[in-house]
Amino acid sequence: MVRKNKIIIILISIAVIVGAFLIFYNIQNKSSQPPTISISEEEWDFGKIKEDERPVHIFTIKNTGREELIISRVRSSCGCAATMLSSDNIRPGKSAELKVTFNPTGYNGLVKKDIYIESNDPQLPKAK
Repeated sequence: MVRKNKIIIILISIAVIVGAFLIFYNIQNKSSQPPTISISEEEWDFGKIKEDERPVHIFTIKNTGREELIISRVRSSCGCAATMLSSDNIRPGKSAELKVTFNPTGYNGLVKKDIYIESNDPQLPKAK
């Protein structure tokens, strides 16, 4: 009976150690391979445009990481730039398109505006 209890205790101890190792390994493995946002261009110049034009540019957002990239928010620094994202969730190695349409009504000369992309990329949670 004592020998049977020792064997059970040893087996339980081994199971706990192996379980702890697997949990630790899984946490380490996930944290070392986070989602990574990559944007096709850091900026875009629409050039000279007329006030009645509505130029469009499509940026490519790629996930170069190993976990799903989740875009939680896309916003413009003004109402003059409308945005439309093709997908909020981007699997590893895949891309989404961000369509930006500029409305120059009321602007003259050089205009600089920003688009902000918030995601679960731990290195760049708020890309510009």
